[in-house]
Amino acid sequence: MLTEDSAKPDGTEVNDTTTIISTDTAQAYSAKVLPPAAIKLPLGFYRVKVPCVNCPEVEQTVYFERNKTFLMEETDPESHSGIVRTSGSFNPAGSTVWAYKGQVVKARYTWGGDTLYYLLPNGKRLRMQKVTAAIDNDAWKKKGKEGLVFFGIGNEPFWNLEINQQEHLAFHQAEWTTPLQFDSVNVSTTEDSLVYTASLDSASIKAVIYNRFCSDGMSDYIYPNSIKVEYNGKTFKGCGIKY
Repeated sequence: MLTEDSAKPDGTEVNDTTTIISTDTAQAYSAKVLPPAAIKLPLGFYRVKVPCVNCPEVEQTVYFERNKTFLMEETDPESHSGIVRTSGSFNPAGSTVWAYKGQVVKARYTWGGDTLYYLLPNGKRLRMQKVTAAIDNDAWKKKGKEGLVFFGIGNEPFWNLEINQQEHLAFHQAEWTTPLQFDSVNVSTTEDSLVYTASLDSASIKAVIYNRFCSDGMSDYIYPNSIKVEYNGKTFKGCGIKY
């Protein structure tokens, strides 16, 4: 039985051979026991150029979501659109992130500090560029809150296109004082796009919204959609967001 009288002055050993760890020692030991580190998830857009043997390099753009799903686009000159899109899930294991399409590994990534790298089959790492999503910009968020279902922009010349929840379409060029409004719009779908057509007096318009990532060339933003507008015989290309 442990008693105060049986303890030696240093408080570490008693006559009945029971060992006591001093308070200072216990606190020091506890300080070394740390909770497991949280697994870091890649979030948002990343881009990398992957070399290819006897073929053009592949530019891969991937969007990681919080629910551990991803949407990937890779350039492919042999495909009809020049782009191959893949969706799937990703699973972090230690510092490695595994991207799957079904049960098949589509890609591997790894962390080096706060930098995400693409892992080649030989283990070589390629630094990935973090790209800012346009939807993270307050001005673009505001468009969605205003009731738009799509907003697109382009340059050379500057123009924009809005579609609201009533499927009314407004097209505006920089030199115009007011946008051209189309209230009667026909909507159709294809395998990879949404098509809006309308006419008003002598004006006709066709807007094709593609499910493809897009960069506007003027900023560092990346958009979830690209758009082609045909207006009175002229073609305009740009980027946009479906809300």
